[in-house]
Amino acid sequence: MYVAKHFNLYISNGVDISETRELVAGEKTPVSAEQSAASGNNEEQYGAGRAIDLDLGTYSSTVPGSDGTPWFKITLDKVNCIEEVIWYSNDGNPRITWTCTDTDCSNCVGRAYCSYYTLTVSTEGAV
Repeated sequence: MYVAKHFNLYISNGVDISETRELVAGEKTPVSAEQSAASGNNEEQYGAGRAIDLDLGTYSSTVPGSDGTPWFKITLDKVNCIEEVIWYSNDGNPRITWTCTDTDCSNCVGRAYCSYYTLTVSTEGAV
């Protein structure tokens, strides 16, 4: 099994920056991203894939879907042991960091933002 020390997620309300963020040692990049709905229904500008493209000038903007609940989901290429999930701001600095254990990823550091978001790691569809 591949062990990833970090999984990094970049979602931000941003300024126009055209810079690529460098991968952190041990970072695992998602193969896909999905969200409940894009802001303004504009997938081209705010689609989920923009949160994982490492481009500091792009970002996703997730809003509630038809059921009234906003959600964001990423998929990795295989089952991984996730120790940490980092949400980066468009300036390249961490906004929220979740630390994971064998049972959950509830340990969150990131100013008041932690009270707004929850993180669930699962092996959905794993064989």
